Amino acid sequence: MSKYTICLLTVLLSTSLALANTDIASKIIDKTANAMPTNAKVGECYAKVSQPAEYKTEFSNVEVRPEITNFKKLPAQYKKVQTKVLVKEESEKLIVVPATYKTVVEDVVVKEEVRTLKRIKPTFKTVKEKVLISEETSEWKRDTTSGNASSPLCLVKKPAVYKTITKVLLDQAERFEETVIPAVSKKFNRIVVDQPATTKVVKIPAEYKTISKTVTVEQERTTQSTTPAQFKKVARQVKVADKKSVWKRVLCKMNSNSTSIKKVQNALKAVGINPGNIDGVLGSDTLRAINTFQKKNNLSTGALTYDTLRTLGVSL
Repeated sequence: MSKYTICLLTVLLSTSLALANTDIASKIIDKTANAMPTNAKVGECYAKVSQPAEYKTEFSNVEVRPEITNFKKLPAQYKKVQTKVLVKEESEKLIVVPATYKTVVEDVVVKEEVRTLKRIKPTFKTVKEKVLISEETSEWKRDTTSGNASSPLCLVKKPAVYKTITKVLLDQAERFEETVIPAVSKKFNRIVVDQPATTKVVKIPAEYKTISKTVTVEQERTTQSTTPAQFKKVARQVKVADKKSVWKRVLCKMNSNSTSIKKVQNALKAVGINPGNIDGVLGSDTLRAINTFQKKNNLSTGALTYDTLRTLGVSL
């Protein structure tokens, strides 16, 4: 892995850090924090990698044949059509629509509704509640697996502490329930007007007869047709960004295991790049294979980035 690899775990630095009482530890932490990437999340590792220059393909059209315009004279066109001629205009007539009736059922109250109130005593319940004793904190720890002074710093979470207390709470407040003795009613039938008598106007449609006549469908005209010019596309590569060193999220020894490394090795082998032994170890052969794959796919080099994992189709 690159010497810039830093595993970031976003939690606050705990006062229990062993080197916190020395000036040397403070200078190391301050210098490392200034070089760290932003927006990191707990459990993520980052490294400075070499991002290749970016190019885009631009196309330009080259004319291979000019536009051609043709003119053609077309004669007028005619046809016989059937058309309706008014013989008698539309008229109106007033008619009377008689009323209609229906039988309805009516409810008549013979005894009124009666309402009474009943008191319900309050009830209580015992509940347990979780109380915060000390809030969650964090501390910086150095990755000692690399065995050198410039090994990565990791921000480790120190969980919050809680205790459980018991409380007696009101479950159901005192209330009153209303009892209703419904009213008593009796049904009676009655004939009522459904639709009152009305008048309406009825239209008597107009009368027509059909005759034939010759009409012009299309006037004499001159048409113009254009054969468009023909072009071919010429492509060229244009640089849009220079090669640079950037922070990228990576898979390193701090956040990987043999299973994830084997997935990477098998994926490299599947695309025809030899990663060495499929042993779950991120060794020199596997790193060379990763570098070869990154260059072939125009990816950042210098570490096993998550962009490389996505391109390989490896999910963790």
